[in-house]
Amino acid sequence: MNKKDLGFNKNDIVNLKINSRLMGHLDLFKEKLSKYPEIINISYSSRIPGNYWGSWCCVEIEGKENKYFNNYVDPDYLKTLASK
Repeated sequence: MNKKDLGFNKNDIVNLKINSRLMGHLDLFKEKLSKYPEIINISYSSRIPGNYWGSWCCVEIEGKENKYFNNYVDPDYLKTLASK
């Protein structure tokens, strides 16, 4: 993944691990961060792109088991990754 085009500039993305106190206030946290003009976009998700440790789900389609990971994201997630 280090040389593959991921569709976004990973060098311009900052990932923060959110603690349990902040979890219920993510919109307020985004609002406060948005006051910094250096920050172009803000979003949150349950996983970091390319880092799929944790639980996975599976579904059977046409007799074949397919595994996938859930990634819960906010409405700004794709716009944030597309920022270049």
